[in-house]
Amino acid sequence: MLSNQYVETFQPHQYAFTCKCSMCENEHVITVDAPELFRYNRGAHMQDAFPHLTPDERELLISGICGSCYDNLFGDPSE
Repeated sequence: MLSNQYVETFQPHQYAFTCKCSMCENEHVITVDAPELFRYNRGAHMQDAFPHLTPDERELLISGICGSCYDNLFGDPSE
């Protein structure tokens, strides 16, 4: 289950999630295809269900923290 509060809109075969970062409160829109959301709801791991999303987008859906805030909290993993 997605841990962030979000607004869900439905277009044919796609869902758009408007997520607000719990740290900086910036809003981000993440769009996923219906079959991907179905796979996730059936138990697939986030990275397997949504392979086209960036790690930052997946983290926002999981923890409610955007990539910039995550890097500020824990450091940039590429450094």
